[in-house]
Amino acid sequence: MILLDQNSLDWAKDENGLAWLWPREVYGTIIKFCKRNGARALAFDVLFTEPSKYGVTDDQAFASEIRGFEHFIGSVFLSRTAGSEKSWPSFASAPKLNVQDLTHGCLFPDIKPLTRASFPVAEISTAAGSLANVHMDPDSDNVYRRAALF
Repeated sequence: MILLDQNSLDWAKDENGLAWLWPREVYGTIIKFCKRNGARALAFDVLFTEPSKYGVTDDQAFASEIRGFEHFIGSVFLSRTAGSEKSWPSFASAPKLNVQDLTHGCLFPDIKPLTRASFPVAEISTAAGSLANVHMDPDSDNVYRRAALF
């Protein structure tokens, strides 16, 4: 597990002069490191919903590294209220399971369907082998006990 937390952000700024938002090439370097050291699967719990401020070539280079890693899982944010997408977009990697739209397939009948989503930019969505939901709602007592898979 590689954590991207405040200590990481501070270290990158102090040691490398990298302010947040980091260039996507930094994440490409992380992928190369993981691949070189034998990681068999890689999941990023980072949303890349906006184009890189360093230009489309930064997104394309990151996407190239993603495509070079056989089992890469990217993030999608499923929600009831947030997100510009109301159906699975054509630019995103097709789900491994048959998801007719964002309102079908909820495994818990007492959980309201997640009808909106925020996807990574097209370059990253297309390159990812799979996309997984990174949004969870706590129960009424603010404890996380379950996750809606769709």
